[in-house]
Amino acid sequence: MGYSDEPRQCVVDKAQALFHCWAAVEKPNIEDGRQVGQWKSVAAVVEFRNGDVKLVKPTDVRFLDGFEKFSQYYWGDVNA
Repeated sequence: MGYSDEPRQCVVDKAQALFHCWAAVEKPNIEDGRQVGQWKSVAAVVEFRNGDVKLVKPTDVRFLDGFEKFSQYYWGDVNA
């Protein structure tokens, strides 16, 4: 899905982590024991200091390089 050239520093649940990429997640939607559809979502692939790698919700990731990343772009007059 989406890969970064370099891992980005982030925090997940107050733990230091490295964001590696976004991943598409698909799970079957089961009702009454049979599949009635497909559930699709996006997750962040993050690596923690102890080496654990987990899929986490995008809203659980806080990037630490936001100022640096945003300063690379021209925003024009956003107050117009």
